[in-house]
Amino acid sequence: MYPGTDYAGQVHIANVGIGPESFLGRSPEMYTYDSCEQHLPDRTSSGNKGTFGKALLVAGSNGMAGAAILAARAAYRTGAGMVKVITAEENRQILQQGIPEALYGSCRQLSESMEWADVIAVGPGIGREEQALECLKKVVEKSRKPLVMDADALNLLAEENGKELAEKLRTQGAEGRIIILTPHVGELSRLLAKTIPECKKELPECGRELAERFHGVAVAKDARTIVCKEQGEFYLNTTGNSGMATAGSGDVLTGVILGLLAQGMNAIDAAVNGVYLHGRAGELAAKLHTEYGVMAGDIADCLMKDYDEKESVKK
Repeated sequence: MYPGTDYAGQVHIANVGIGPESFLGRSPEMYTYDSCEQHLPDRTSSGNKGTFGKALLVAGSNGMAGAAILAARAAYRTGAGMVKVITAEENRQILQQGIPEALYGSCRQLSESMEWADVIAVGPGIGREEQALECLKKVVEKSRKPLVMDADALNLLAEENGKELAEKLRTQGAEGRIIILTPHVGELSRLLAKTIPECKKELPECGRELAERFHGVAVAKDARTIVCKEQGEFYLNTTGNSGMATAGSGDVLTGVILGLLAQGMNAIDAAVNGVYLHGRAGELAAKLHTEYGVMAGDIADCLMKDYDEKESVKK
């Protein structure tokens, strides 16, 4: 983990004979993936667009259509069969030009769209105005479907007028609703009422605290992202690079996790594999554009890029 990673040089993983029996029945508390294999749900050859899930995305206030487009594209690239975007009416034309595959819905159609969907994500670019809070209330109060929460949805929960809503969500998590929260350290600090340095220093512990609070899965985003549930081991992500520190990268991750969840993955697997794939896509994007030139759209477009044994992107 950083800052130590900057001083570690190149790390090679070698098998020295330590197997599961070596831990004497006590599994390590943290694990990571080092394989280049794609961690994806199985796809049946006889499937149709309904087979691979109907994903609803509540994203993008007026002037923030990009967040909705990036998240929707990532959900499709990850394999979701259908993606519907609830966004500001001013974004309709931009959305349909940017990702014509996506279905469009206005905020007035949110209730019926939640009935249509298998899974829901809310937050990217929705802002923190009254209309955004009302949409979030509908998602929490009128649905019990699997839910991914990011960005402004988390900020709204942390505000004083969102505390009651956060308590309702906590109760739903305790009752079995699937909830995945994906805060960066700033959002995490607001949710936990801690400082950013405290969250960065104790990221696994803070991630666990958030997962316990909402009885769900926490994706604590940083240069080394931590994924955890209420109990059990932590996942430490080691994929990715500095090129991913760019506007919209988190929106892409929301779409990736939503797409995996739509295809039937359970919450912890969707979160862990989503973070891993997101980082791998960032690595492939950097091979094409360098770490200086990566944009969030490049990450979305590289999600399902194939690669050869040397991990170079296939033409």
